[in-house]
Amino acid sequence: MRSISFLDMLSNISEEDIRLFIEKYRGFGPLPGILLPLLESFLPILPIFFIVLVNAQVYGLGLGFLFSWLGITIGSYSIFLIARTLGKKLNVYLQKKYSTKHKPKFLIKHKHRIQKASQIFHWIEKRGFSVIFILACLPFAPTFLVNVVAGLSEVSKRTFFIATCLGKAFMSFLVSLVGYDILSVAENPWKLILTTSLLFIIWIVGKRLEMRFA
Repeated sequence: MRSISFLDMLSNISEEDIRLFIEKYRGFGPLPGILLPLLESFLPILPIFFIVLVNAQVYGLGLGFLFSWLGITIGSYSIFLIARTLGKKLNVYLQKKYSTKHKPKFLIKHKHRIQKASQIFHWIEKRGFSVIFILACLPFAPTFLVNVVAGLSEVSKRTFFIATCLGKAFMSFLVSLVGYDILSVAENPWKLILTTSLLFIIWIVGKRLEMRFA
């Protein structure tokens, strides 16, 4: 019989498993509702869509949205800061080690990949807010990768925080709304129109905040 690894167990977590966990530890107040989405930032194999959805069903639309948003935002910003710190240390180390006139064999061998990565970083830095915001709005986007890449780039902490905070607010609210009353959303198309309008308004507000504090 094949042994089940920890990662296999996480990848097979269902909506019902999440519901049982939150209800079991609901006596700790908002802690399980915040902890699960926070952990997902470090363990992207966890199903964030189901976590946010169940939070809304267990805690209610308002608190469920709030707990999910706080957990995701704190986790994302933590990953960003870790990547920023480690990236700076790695950069200093490489500069000291390869501060010679001759490029190391590693850089020569992987020159194409390095240039391609530099283009990605430059693209994110140039369109920092919009890219991070849009990806933060998508519940199935590779959030962990976005956080790490943004941390390694030159995107400012303020820009990342504002974009992530607003984007994750929209994503958490949208999924919470679906989880809380999916039939109501299906029967009332105006709610989808209102949600889309909210997305546009949040994006405009975020861009203005970015320009104001830039």
